[in-house]
Amino acid sequence: MFFIFTLPRSRSAWLSKLLSIPPAVVGHDVVVNCDTIDDFLEMFADETLTGTVETGSALGWRIIRREFPEAKFAVVRRRKRDVQRSLRNFGIRMSMDELWDRDELLCEIASQPGTLLLNYSDLDDYNYLDNLCHHCLGVQLLRDRWEHFRGQNIQIDMSARIRVIREKQGAFAKLRQEVGELNKGLVQ
Repeated sequence: MFFIFTLPRSRSAWLSKLLSIPPAVVGHDVVVNCDTIDDFLEMFADETLTGTVETGSALGWRIIRREFPEAKFAVVRRRKRDVQRSLRNFGIRMSMDELWDRDELLCEIASQPGTLLLNYSDLDDYNYLDNLCHHCLGVQLLRDRWEHFRGQNIQIDMSARIRVIREKQGAFAKLRQEVGELNKGLVQ
């Protein structure tokens, strides 16, 4: 089981497809479908998912580590200004303060023993991706698979995602509060 944490617009959907090497089933931003911490954890407890690439779950990394101590962690870092610019292309305004807060969480995760750290630019390099594949799945990334995916621009339906986020604002606020309360007891 693995969790890859990153900022939005950091090729997270692309990574989830690349790493979905059968029989692995890799999620992408699965927290969007969750109303509670238990909803999120159950996706992995019953082995429905092998792993996930998440842009909004970094706040809960301590809970994930407590529940799944053997899970592999990886972090993909991208420049905050580039993320902000990419989000603006979709009409999404994310403050630099929020990006700094999220990036700080990524730094915390990256500092944990055994966490693999990659830069956004590393996602263009077969060797880095093969290392990520070994780290997360314990298998080699076949060059044919990399060649197939490397030129693809895999995107989510941003208008649908924005609609879901707006519809679930109340549920997400409750989930953030639940995570925040649990985190208080887990802060190292």
